[in-house]
Amino acid sequence: MKSKYYTFHIGLGAMAIIFFLGLMSCAPDKKMLKKKEEPIRDLGLAYYQKDNFKAALKELHKAEKIYADDHILQDYLGLTYLKLKNIDEAIKRFKRSIELKPSYAPAYNNLGVAYMQIKEWDRAIETFKKITSNIVYASPQYPLTNIGIAYLKKNEYQLAINYFNQALTYEPNHVSALQGLGETYLVINNVPAAIDALEKAIGLDPQAADLYLSLARGYQLAGDFKQALFAYRRVLHLAPRTQLANQAQKEIDYLKRTTNVH
Repeated sequence: MKSKYYTFHIGLGAMAIIFFLGLMSCAPDKKMLKKKEEPIRDLGLAYYQKDNFKAALKELHKAEKIYADDHILQDYLGLTYLKLKNIDEAIKRFKRSIELKPSYAPAYNNLGVAYMQIKEWDRAIETFKKITSNIVYASPQYPLTNIGIAYLKKNEYQLAINYFNQALTYEPNHVSALQGLGETYLVINNVPAAIDALEKAIGLDPQAADLYLSLARGYQLAGDFKQALFAYRRVLHLAPRTQLANQAQKEIDYLKRTTNVH
């Protein structure tokens, strides 16, 4: 499964606004420092959202020099280091965010994502499970989906299916959970269920080339070569000159050699 879990976090939107309210210490000096730090932190966030991660890091470090004990700031630093592929530093920052505010669920989710990037599946699962029952966490479909992906990577397919389905009970249109479910069904050769889940995912995200690649494989396994060719060609259209396109082209060439469909 393509690693969409890289972006499964709630550290940047409305949840961030909710969580930072009331964080200021009663101590006047901390209030003053926090008030001075927040605009710089938010500028770093603005750069992050524009994918300018080096500029984001620069501003976030400026904010840290003013007031380092901001759990949201530490979470943002972790996310930025994650994007810059400095996983060790990202893990350090997420842990610091949790240390500063143990109830801050987004940092747990992001820490789990960092563990997944280095294939520490068991650590990731353990971390995600700490927030799946947290009623304050507004989007449990994210950690549940991530747990499903981790179990899929561990080849524990029934557990993966169980967690993807749990995610879908919270958000029936969660594309990543549908993709994970579909790809798990492909692995265990439940092709009709795989096609059903992947078709639904594509209906929700019709520009996702990786979804078409998985669906094409499902059609190919089902013997529906015409639909498989159509889906592979969608990959070429949506993601030209990429590794996904190279994979799709190889399958198109194979189908043309071995079937009567063109």
